[in-house]
Amino acid sequence: MDNEISALNANEAACVTRVPLKQVHRIIDTGLLGDAAEIRKGTRVVSKHALIGLKLAHETAGLLTLNSRRRLVRHALHDPEVRVVREHAVSIHVQPIKNDVKRGVTSLERAKKMISSDQEILGGAPCFKGTRIPVHDIAEMLTNEDDFEGVPYFWTGCQGVLQRKKETQKKKASIHNGIQEAGGS
Repeated sequence: MDNEISALNANEAACVTRVPLKQVHRIIDTGLLGDAAEIRKGTRVVSKHALIGLKLAHETAGLLTLNSRRRLVRHALHDPEVRVVREHAVSIHVQPIKNDVKRGVTSLERAKKMISSDQEILGGAPCFKGTRIPVHDIAEMLTNEDDFEGVPYFWTGCQGVLQRKKETQKKKASIHNGIQEAGGS
């Protein structure tokens, strides 16, 4: 079964491109993505190939006029092999944007494989597969930088999240200690 993402809702597009959700909606509203953004079943959807245009539109917002950005994005969307897009005196290397979007899509695909939703389990709330642990609980804990000792280690999917969290905390502590030692010399 092919799980590759072909279209993303606005929230997913924001997550993948790291463009703020409000800006994703503004870019869609201004028509910068053309027919690569549409409404399906009442939800705004951005095609996967348009994510580069979305990020490009956001990155050039302070540099170019709306019409210049529209031409730039149109060029990037119509020529997927383009390496550099130019508008007036501004040249944008597209490959770093493509690489960033590709990493974001890969992360989203990996995350989606870890999550399931079943009406019989917690009323359909998205949970980590094989558990009754709601995704929003772990996301909230990460946001609040909470202690993960209360999360069960028996589930291997959580172990990876928890291990990365502990490693990050150790790195922060090491950096903090290194700064203190350097300042104390």
